[in-house]
Amino acid sequence: MLLWFVAGIVVGWVVELIIDWSFWRRALLSAKPADLTTVNELAMLRRKVKEYEAQIQDMQSQLAKPVASLLSTDSSNIKE
Repeated sequence: MLLWFVAGIVVGWVVELIIDWSFWRRALLSAKPADLTTVNELAMLRRKVKEYEAQIQDMQSQLAKPVASLLSTDSSNIKE
């Protein structure tokens, strides 16, 4: 009796797995072009953000030396 119960559970699980696999496979293959466009736009925006971050870091490194030299100067030499 217990063997038939376990066999029924296993068969039901396999059938459910097949149904889920076929559903999600079909859903993945029928992705809308708008979804793909959105994904491409997101990837492009991420690349732009990385480029801008690199530019900001470059600008910060260029400004570091002048700021350090301004901070190291004697305040009595500064004319107002």
